[in-house]
Amino acid sequence: MSAIDTGRERILAWDGVINARDNGGLQAATGKIRRGALVRSDVLNGLTPNGVAALEDHGVRTVIDVRAPDEIADDWARYPLKEHPTVRYLNRSFTAGVETHTWDQVRAVYRAAQSREEINRADLDIHRLGIAAIVAAIADAPAGGVLVHCHAGKDRTGMVIALTLAAVGVSDADIADDYAMTQLVLEPLIADWLDQMSHDPAERERLRRLAVPSRAAMLDTLAYLRKRYGGAVPYLLESGVTQAQIDVLRDRLVAH
Repeated sequence: MSAIDTGRERILAWDGVINARDNGGLQAATGKIRRGALVRSDVLNGLTPNGVAALEDHGVRTVIDVRAPDEIADDWARYPLKEHPTVRYLNRSFTAGVETHTWDQVRAVYRAAQSREEINRADLDIHRLGIAAIVAAIADAPAGGVLVHCHAGKDRTGMVIALTLAAVGVSDADIADDYAMTQLVLEPLIADWLDQMSHDPAERERLRRLAVPSRAAMLDTLAYLRKRYGGAVPYLLESGVTQAQIDVLRDRLVAH
């Protein structure tokens, strides 16, 4: 049985989302990640009342939406946790800190990319301030579980969760397996997206390489993180997270 198959019990069947799962049970440096402490998902707009109740029952008390403000504005009317009595909502944009005048250059990097590995490396380099602010928000959240989401829960969420898990000592192999689990639920959406984007075989293959959250891509990302920045903790400290927040992150996520 593969590592991905053995992680299926972490998938959360909440009504109205398709890519929610708990990172509890993964082995960190000094213990295992607590169940309910860190959850990842796709956008929560589709949550039904039963789905919202399931999220609350799971212990989630803070939701961190890492989408850009203009994305949120497009569907804010449908967002189900705007005024929830026990779940706190935060927006910490993944792209925060990127100067407006550089966006044409950023888009050019993404358009030229030939693989998910290239995009992940670019995200680490370009979005350091945004990533650090999100990880800091996880550390600073009130007691209770923290849920992180973007739109599909694949790329931006995948990067944030990877950095967070690496910072508390989860192995590259386990982080990569968790990352790759997203394809189990999103493959139909990726296939539909490819049909909309192109019918040219070569271009479809390039776009698939960009879209698929493969295990190999995350292993490459973590190797790049270590080689260029010294690992997750140095990267986060140099990007604005404090040592005290790293310590709190370990305490809140890891059962010693």
